[in-house]
Amino acid sequence: MKNKVKDQLIGYCGICCSICNSYKNNRCPGCPELDCEISQCAKSRDIFCFSCESFPCKLHEEGTEIDMDELEGFEDLDLGKVKWKPYSEISIKVSKLLKKKHNTEK
Repeated sequence: MKNKVKDQLIGYCGICCSICNSYKNNRCPGCPELDCEISQCAKSRDIFCFSCESFPCKLHEEGTEIDMDELEGFEDLDLGKVKWKPYSEISIKVSKLLKKKHNTEK
């Protein structure tokens, strides 16, 4: 499930693919092929991470492991397995604070 918002391609995690250097340089195979834990979780629930009541979850906080050597276009870089986090720590903190604020205003 990939979605377009105002002609911008959005990944399961909520990252805008069109501003991602890997995607722009044809080095990212996209969510269906990448199949990281984040996209697996979102696909199983048929949602985007932003629409999940658990967002941001442990997968966003700790990251998901990706074997870069298995991805077409990256094998020549010899990166091995990396922990990928789509959001910075401050983004996660702000998301949690906004969620808490929203829940207390209900």
